[in-house]
Amino acid sequence: MEERKKAGPFGPRWQKVKGAHKALSGKLFKPDIAPAVERYDQALTDYDAALKAQDKLKATINDLIKSNAEAGKERDRVASDIAQLMAKFGSNVAPVSAALSKFASGGSTDVKAVRTALDSLIGFASQYIDSRKRSFDEMDGIAYNHLKESNKVAADFNAQASEAEAAMARLEASGNAAEDEIMSTLQEYIGIADDADHPEIVKSFRSLKI
Repeated sequence: MEERKKAGPFGPRWQKVKGAHKALSGKLFKPDIAPAVERYDQALTDYDAALKAQDKLKATINDLIKSNAEAGKERDRVASDIAQLMAKFGSNVAPVSAALSKFASGGSTDVKAVRTALDSLIGFASQYIDSRKRSFDEMDGIAYNHLKESNKVAADFNAQASEAEAAMARLEASGNAAEDEIMSTLQEYIGIADDADHPEIVKSFRSLKI
């Protein structure tokens, strides 16, 4: 169909030949080639419409690509939050660990300080685990929603692509049938023109290409 599109509609070429020979306006040349020419040119028009429909498929994929980028930014944000949580936890725990290490090594006999340090350690750990869980839940939510959206886009794309492929196949078949009929009719016309001693018309017919 693309080669036919580049060649352009057949109607104008046929009308040019028809206009150059008065005999073609009479009843000598049968069957009428006009319906096949109309079908051929209509297939080209429909082909342009089908190409525009395929542009919608490209837009669908472009939207998904944008969605991928946005989801990636969201995941990066949550990953950054998790990294900050880990850094904060490490910063909070460092003095607590130092106090516990001091006691364990015999550098301190302050039991009350150790109890305070243990309470702080448990508090920091609990806070860190809860915060990290919320962040991972958010990460899972982002991934799930994006997967859901991707599945929908894939299903829509496959359905639209199948429809577009079927439409292209129908256009190809219609174009082929019309072209075959045009060429067959032209061969009949050449025979009629030859029998009627119209060599100039024969020449014009032979110059017509699909």
